[in-house]
Amino acid sequence: MANVVTVNTAETSGFGQKIMRLVRMHQNVLIIWGVLLVLFIVSSFLSPAFTGPRNLINLSRQSATLLLVSIGQTIVLLSAGIDLSVGSTISLIVVVMAGIMEPTPESMIITSLIGLAIGASVGLVNGLAVTRLKLSPFMVTLATLSFVRGLALQLRQTPPGTIPNEFSPYFTGEFAGLPIPLFIILISTAVVALILRHTRFGRHLYAVGSNEVATRLSGMSTDRIKVMAYVACGVMTGLAGIYWAARSRAGNPLSGEDFGFDSITAVVLGGTSLTGGVGSVWGTLAGVLIIAILGNIMNLTNIPSNYQYIFKGILLVIAVMMYRKR
Repeated sequence: MANVVTVNTAETSGFGQKIMRLVRMHQNVLIIWGVLLVLFIVSSFLSPAFTGPRNLINLSRQSATLLLVSIGQTIVLLSAGIDLSVGSTISLIVVVMAGIMEPTPESMIITSLIGLAIGASVGLVNGLAVTRLKLSPFMVTLATLSFVRGLALQLRQTPPGTIPNEFSPYFTGEFAGLPIPLFIILISTAVVALILRHTRFGRHLYAVGSNEVATRLSGMSTDRIKVMAYVACGVMTGLAGIYWAARSRAGNPLSGEDFGFDSITAVVLGGTSLTGGVGSVWGTLAGVLIIAILGNIMNLTNIPSNYQYIFKGILLVIAVMMYRKR
């Protein structure tokens, strides 16, 4: 009997050690989800309408675009890069889609593929400029931001084009009694999480972000991995642009500008390091929801929208300080 007790105690102790190891590995994600839970509870007390079904559906619709682009931003940041051009790319996609679909509503599928191709192309240009020209990701994507924004302004119509009503329900409607944006949020997060944790590309991405020199000396093509990261970010930005076109339904050449800053804020808030190699899309999801809830509760409590920018800036500074200290 003593032996059985000893064995059981050892097994219990080993299980406890595994739990503690998992907690330490994912402590950044657990912290941010804890903050999200507290914010959700506080918001429900500040406004009874916050937990209403209509508001929660609206919250999912507000979060979907930012989540898609933030997932792409997460992939780039894991490789120790950054993409400042995502907001302008979304604006360009919306302008192009509105310009094509307004006179030809039947071209929805082809136009969506064009929007996806625009996002991937911008990502490819960024990746090649960073790897082949050996330029700073910050400067490259800042230049791309300016170029793409100018292109969107050049292509805009007067008045701006509009997205046909028939297109929006495919992205903002309901399926099986649940809002489609909710499926977009859960499926995109789960799929990218699996890719990052259980594929060669995901493991190489973390390796490049953690130590590029060691990764290169081990025989991996770090440039190829970086280009793939920027293309993946471009694809996610393309999906975000398609969704935003369906939701906004207006070809405004500046409609996506806020997503650049917001995506970086959400990703860093979710625990992804600005220096690469550390982070997860589950943390990014929590960061996106925090930003969405803050904006939502401010609207419900009639707080001027200008204060949202102040809170986002404060959140970004606090997140960077907290994770850097740890």
